[in-house]
Amino acid sequence: MSYEKIDEELIASVTSDVKAHFEKCKKEFEAKRNPEKPYLYLPKGELRKRVEEHNRKMCEAQKPPPKSDYERQLIKVVKAQPAKKKAGKGVLHLGDTSRPLSPLIVADQYGYRGNLESPLCLRWTHLKIISLRAVSRTP
Repeated sequence: MSYEKIDEELIASVTSDVKAHFEKCKKEFEAKRNPEKPYLYLPKGELRKRVEEHNRKMCEAQKPPPKSDYERQLIKVVKAQPAKKKAGKGVLHLGDTSRPLSPLIVADQYGYRGNLESPLCLRWTHLKIISLRAVSRTP
């Protein structure tokens, strides 16, 4: 027991434990820092066999699994159905038109734009048609 030892014995045992611990850590650190690489020599024939076997396994892993009966039946049903025709017209995209469109005429506050003789324009402006025609003739 450590509490039964005298001071010199206790110090000696502790230093030996600490040195052993740090020697072990030092060896582990060196092993990580400079790992020894195991060199493996294989004859050409054996190396070729292993490479071909590895390539074969990789090819088999890339192949899709075989289809189940259910999947094969679904494929047959889908192929047997006639192609459905689209109903209606598709959505037109920007710039696509089915027929040429006339320019859009927008009404302003006096009726239709450019038409000052309209009844709505005359009512809002309280002008007479004669005065409008006189204004339009002046250069």
